[in-house]
Amino acid sequence: MRQIVVLKVMVSKGVAPMKNNLKQIRTKSGKTQKQVADELGLSISAYRTYEQGTRHLTDEMLIQLSDHFSTSVDSILGTEYVENPDAPQFIQDKKMHAFISSSLRKMQPEARNLFYELATNFMKLNKEGKRKLVEDADTMIRSKKYESFGSSASFSNEDLDVQRTA
Repeated sequence: MRQIVVLKVMVSKGVAPMKNNLKQIRTKSGKTQKQVADELGLSISAYRTYEQGTRHLTDEMLIQLSDHFSTSVDSILGTEYVENPDAPQFIQDKKMHAFISSSLRKMQPEARNLFYELATNFMKLNKEGKRKLVEDADTMIRSKKYESFGSSASFSNEDLDVQRTA
């Protein structure tokens, strides 16, 4: 009965519930509302209002939920992602897109700037130069001299189905 009253108040004030797929995503994950709320550091009532659509999902909360459930913001909002056939292959590849998005969210601003510089320079290289840069990076990692401790890649080459050409 309380939900009906809340809905009537929202509609009477001109605020319609925001439809989302959080309940379906959560139940598919096998978790309860309490478990998800605890894992996100929210009260159960706060999480419940997000799931019911009675509380607006901020950009920050959408990203947090997307990371938590390992799904896209589009999936949470129920919007359909349409691939652009003219987009570069790495954007069309959902695993690669997820890896890049996740990696950029985890980076500090200085690291993002360095990544941007690296990607910009990478694009200026010919095929042989690109291959050489990747080989040099592999050599640096294997030497362990430049390895970043305390952080690990979320995906491996096998996860991404990346095939290097010799």
